[in-house]
Amino acid sequence: MNKMTEVLKLEQVSKVYGKGHTKVQALTNVNLSIYAKEVVLIMGPSGSGKTTLLSIAGALMKPTSGRVFVDELDITKLSERRLPQVRREHIGFIFQHFNLLSNLSAWENVMVPRLLAGEERKESEEIALKLIGELGLGRRKLHKPFQLSGGEQQRVAIARSLINNPKVVLADEPTGNLDSKIGQKVVERLIRVVEDHGGSVVIVSHDEKLADVVDRVFWLEDGKLSQRK
Repeated sequence: MNKMTEVLKLEQVSKVYGKGHTKVQALTNVNLSIYAKEVVLIMGPSGSGKTTLLSIAGALMKPTSGRVFVDELDITKLSERRLPQVRREHIGFIFQHFNLLSNLSAWENVMVPRLLAGEERKESEEIALKLIGELGLGRRKLHKPFQLSGGEQQRVAIARSLINNPKVVLADEPTGNLDSKIGQKVVERLIRVVEDHGGSVVIVSHDEKLADVVDRVFWLEDGKLSQRK
C-alpha cells in the first residue's frame, strides 16, 4: 500500500452539543488525513474534544457538519444500520478502560470482533492465538481479565483491535491506566504490531513521551486542531 494512501480523512468536521444557552462547540472545522502505516498522536487539555474527535473518526458518532472518509468511503452519508459494518471491517478500537468481557478468557475476548462479523470460529481461534503470541500473552490466553495485570489487559485490547486487520486503529489514552515505563512499552509494541499488519494508528493521549515514537503530533484545544512542528 502506498504510504500516501489516505485511510482516514476528516474534512471540515464540526460537532455541537446542545442548543441555545446550553450549546457547546466541541469541534470546529477539523481537517485531518491519516495515511497508510502512519502513527499519529493527538494531544490537548482535558475537555478539548479529543474523545469526540476519536468517536467521530471511528463511526461511533456523527458530526454536526463536515465529512468523514474511511478508506475513501464517506461514512457521514451512511445510515446508522451500515455503520457497525464499517467499524467491524475497517476500524480497530482500543478504549481507555479496555472494555474486556469479564466472563471470557483473553483468547475469547480477542476473537469477539471476528465472531460478531460472522467469521468461522476455527480460523478466528487461529488468528487470535497468533496475535496473542505476538503480544507476548501466549501463556495467559486462558486467563480471565481479572487474572491479568493492567498491562496484560491492555495487550489483550490491542490484539482484539487488530483481529479484523483494520485500516486504522484508534487508541483512546492507551497508557492512561499504566505507569510510564510499561505504558511506553505497550505503545511501542502496538505501533510495531500494527505496522506489521499494514494498518495505521491514531493515539489520543496526554503522554508527552509518546511524541518521540510517532510520525506526526497534533494539538487539539477549544475544538480546533493544529499540527505541531
